[in-house]
Amino acid sequence: MPEIVASNALIEERAVKLRELLNAGHALCLFQNDFKPLVSSALFDFTEATFPGYLPKNLNGAFGIPKKVIDGEWQTTSIKFTWTCTGDWPAKVYGWFVRGGGKVKLSHRFFLPVTMIAGQEVIVRVDAQVWSITAIPRRAGV
Repeated sequence: MPEIVASNALIEERAVKLRELLNAGHALCLFQNDFKPLVSSALFDFTEATFPGYLPKNLNGAFGIPKKVIDGEWQTTSIKFTWTCTGDWPAKVYGWFVRGGGKVKLSHRFFLPVTMIAGQEVIVRVDAQVWSITAIPRRAGV
């Protein structure tokens, strides 16, 4: 059966919409619980960091114009965000998540946790990608 393939034009439009969504009313946060995010993860699954000097980062206007990576793949990239621990807090952060509208929109677990002690920095840049979609057409009544 023939497939329906999304064009670069459609994928670019989806990437533009993703950029618009992330650039309004969203925050980038770090999490401190030893947790592996899943596509089904909810806000209550993440324990937001509490180290001295931590505040969530506002993403308003943080994402740039989407660019084509290869045919069928577009990416919008945020500016870099830095958190610096300003006191003694010998605990770890395990990754980051983007929240907006009371929901988790994106998340990532670091390869290794970062121990937050005075002067320790965490730098995050979010690369949000949109890929091609393929659909199988169905005949009426099937």
